[in-house]
Amino acid sequence: VEEKTTKANINVPLLKKIVRTKVSHFAEMLLSRGAESFDLEPGGEEDDPNSENLRLKMVYDLNNAEVERKIIPWLSNYETYGYAVLCVPWRLIEEKQKTGEKTYKDIILFDGPDIENVDVIKFLSDPFNKDLTSWKIFPKDNVPATYLRQKEKEGVYINIKELKDTSYPEFFKRSPLTSPKDSVHLLEYHGLVPQRLIEGEPNDTVDIDPFEEDYVWSISCINVSSISDLALALFDL
Repeated sequence: VEEKTTKANINVPLLKKIVRTKVSHFAEMLLSRGAESFDLEPGGEEDDPNSENLRLKMVYDLNNAEVERKIIPWLSNYETYGYAVLCVPWRLIEEKQKTGEKTYKDIILFDGPDIENVDVIKFLSDPFNKDLTSWKIFPKDNVPATYLRQKEKEGVYINIKELKDTSYPEFFKRSPLTSPKDSVHLLEYHGLVPQRLIEGEPNDTVDIDPFEEDYVWSISCINVSSISDLALALFDL
């Protein structure tokens, strides 16, 4: 007798309703006046002139980062999983503006801090660490090759052309029509790195002794094409 199995999706409307209600409540508590909800108090009389300017700058940055919209998925993660991660990357957005018949000029549209929710399902951390504040890895799913090539010219990355055939991990199975042809999957590591690894030229080779190295806080990018490569890349860093 052949046994047949069926799959079904189970929805819990009440739980969804509770999460949405609590997220709205927390958002109202944190951002009752939008970006103006955050204030700064001067530490002394000499700080009075600068504190107001700093507060206005903070409000300006929060408005540009669309804090009221982007904080919602972060709160939803917190209510759903009990833990949430918010990344504050630096964004530089430029646009070419025509200044003549054959001349163009780069115009800066935005240059400042942004807000980005990190999906905790994809968020990675070293299991040997005692807390999540000392070692973090953020996935970057759709990084344009044009951006990487520009950074390679600036000396930030190397060997970008080698990523052409191994840009996306195996678990990102897509049809030929929807598979990305000009983007790569990166992991951005935030943590302590031996200082000698980030000094000198990118192609330099260094023998690292973990008991003798000086460690500094750094942000490093790793490209992987599979889960096995991920483990090797992390421990080879």
